[in-house]
Amino acid sequence: MRNLIKINTANNRKGSERVVCENMETHLKVRIFTIVVVTAIIFAMSTSLAFAVGPNFGERVGTWVMEQIFWIALVGAALVLLKILMIRAWIPALIFFILAGIILFLIQNPQRMVWVGEQLFGIIQ
Repeated sequence: MRNLIKINTANNRKGSERVVCENMETHLKVRIFTIVVVTAIIFAMSTSLAFAVGPNFGERVGTWVMEQIFWIALVGAALVLLKILMIRAWIPALIFFILAGIILFLIQNPQRMVWVGEQLFGIIQ
């Protein structure tokens, strides 16, 4: 992207070209992030209407939200892990992989967190 954007005026220096390029790259990242978030919100709004009819509305919506949180966390963890692997940081990638696995396990099974809390409270007393 930096090769495509050049400022051709006599008064500009190389440093100003770099600042303009970095600002445009940041702007592009913000735009992509905004598009992804808006798309996810629109998708969530369109699929949540299926839970508006019938009994046990709160229970079904709660189940649906917990499923969505798991997949959002999984995609987020995969993107962060990919970024860590792209800079070839192997040890931080391994540590992040283990921590993300534990967090995803706790998101999938929240009752395990209650069990761990009860065990710790029993040890303290």
